Order: sequence, then structure tokens, then C-alpha cells
Amino acid sequence: VYGDTPPQFSAPTYVVDNPEQAERAAGRLRAHLGLGDEPIQNLVALVESMELRVAPVDVDTDRFDGLAGWAREGVPYAAYLHNGVFPGERQRFTLAHELGHVVMDTQAAEANGFDSDDLANRFAGALLVSLSSLLLELDGRRRVGLSDLLALKPHYGASLQCLVHRASQCGLIDNGTQTAMWIDIKRNGWWGREPHPVPPERPTKHEELVGQALAEGLVTLSRAAELAGRTISEVAQTYGV
Repeated sequence: VYGDTPPQFSAPTYVVDNPEQAERAAGRLRAHLGLGDEPIQNLVALVESMELRVAPVDVDTDRFDGLAGWAREGVPYAAYLHNGVFPGERQRFTLAHELGHVVMDTQAAEANGFDSDDLANRFAGALLVSLSSLLLELDGRRRVGLSDLLALKPHYGASLQCLVHRASQCGLIDNGTQTAMWIDIKRNGWWGREPHPVPPERPTKHEELVGQALAEGLVTLSRAAELAGRTISEVAQTYGV
């Protein structure tokens, strides 16, 4: 499907020993990609431009968010849950998390007792919401409240829970305020479904590969639908089958 020359993944590997280095790894990747501190408008498009294959997975479960790995051609991939109820902010965080697993070497950190998923979470938060940008957005506030962070959801394409963590990590809120925010989030029923959901993003390169595989007879229509995270009728209409 890739032709004679498989695509080359265009990102360095960052050796990470602790959570602060996971934070720095995200900043270094931002610099490598020329992003500065600005919010990432379309994370799927950015990741695909790095030649990392992104695939939506439609499964009826809440026990799976995403996974990442390397294909036989040496091409990295990331899959995320896409079942019609997966909000865009959760999708973006999951993809950023899986990207962290791909670009970070966390062996030394894990030997020091750090969990690789916790490190990937720190990377994801830093990639989506740079601390310097958040400090600038909330500059001059005597007290940062939940409503302030909720208003920034569309700006960063990040969940309220992610923004609470980032506000804590940059010292905008103390432990007591963070605990109070978690209580309010749970009381409002926002733990699983937050207000102001971010629109989901769809991969394009993955769907192009699925269409190519279908046209070449490498996959059946039902398998193509499964790979594309769409219904059979949607795939048939999209690819003119």
C-alpha cells in the first residue's frame, strides 16, 4: 500500500527520566515542528504530517482509549476510539498521549519507578497546552476558577480536566483549589461528559490508504469499514463501491 518507499517518521526520540523531562520533551517536539506556544488547531493533521498513521477504531467499550506501535514497514501508528460518543477533546488527548509513547524513550524513568502512561499523560498535556501560553492567557487573574478554564476549552481543544492539571502544574492553582475543582466537576456530572465538547477530528491519510487497499482488492468492503471506523454504507458511498 505504501509503494516502493515507505514514509519516514519525522520526529526525534526523547530520552525521559522523570515527569519534568516528559514536559520538556513536548516542548522540544513543539520547537522541532515550529509550533511555538500556539494551540494546535488540528492535531490529527499535524500528526499525519509527521508520517505517523492515525486510525479511528469503532468498538463498543469504555475500557479502551487508544494504542500505539510500529508497523512492519517501520511506520509508527496510533489508534483511538471513535464510536460516535468519543468527544474531540478526549480524542485529541488520547492521540497526544499515544504520540508521547512513540517519541519518548521512558526506560530510564520506568527503572526509577515512574509509570509510562503517567509520563505520556504529562507529555500530552504539555503538547496541547503549553504552560507559558496558559500563564499568558490567565495573566492578571487574582483567582483562577473553573469557569476561567472552561472558557479556554475551545481555544486549546483540551478537556477541562486537562486544563485543571495544567493550571496546577504551572502554579496557577494550589492543591486545595484543585481538589475543590475536582469536586465541582464530579458534582456537575462532567467527569465523563464535559460541557462545550470539542469537534472530533478525522484522519485523511489513513482513509486514503484504506481506499487504496479496497481498490486493489487487498481488503473486503466490511474490513475497509472496520479499518476506517465507518459503516459499510458510508465506505461504499465514499469510495464509490
